[in-house]
Amino acid sequence: MDDRSGRETDRRTAPPRSAGRRKGLAILAAIVTVSAVALALTYALAGYIQTTECPSYHYGDPYHFGMAVVRNAENWTATVVSSQRGYHQDSTFVQVRTPTGGILMDRNAWSNLTQDGWPLNHILYQDSRPLTPYICEGDRLVIDSSAFELESRLLVFARETMIGAATLY
Repeated sequence: MDDRSGRETDRRTAPPRSAGRRKGLAILAAIVTVSAVALALTYALAGYIQTTECPSYHYGDPYHFGMAVVRNAENWTATVVSSQRGYHQDSTFVQVRTPTGGILMDRNAWSNLTQDGWPLNHILYQDSRPLTPYICEGDRLVIDSSAFELESRLLVFARETMIGAATLY
């Protein structure tokens, strides 16, 4: 029998050294997780804005719908070089007229100028930002040079208002 004569035994035990470390690691893991989620949301938002809106750069006057026209052996290419934001592909139209004003191609929505419509329209819309429903700088129209005469006028309308024109040289 062990007699300690009046001394009480200390029943408290010291916490293991790793308990504080575990708590610190749990807090660190929580901070890393929250930071990773915040970073992922930031990138997702930036990616969403980038894919659903036109870029904010301008080659020319952003209040003028401007196109640069270049011709190769088979086609003209009209590239949008400046534009206001918000011209939707379904409500922005292209019309082609002869140098004297006759209609070669009646008004057609940019969204209808597809590969399937090439045999009928002889114009193909090449969207530089396919996830964006708007016409942006860098979008192009490929125009069949055998279907339209030299010096024809390419007219662009936003609903009923003419917003731009280019001559096919």
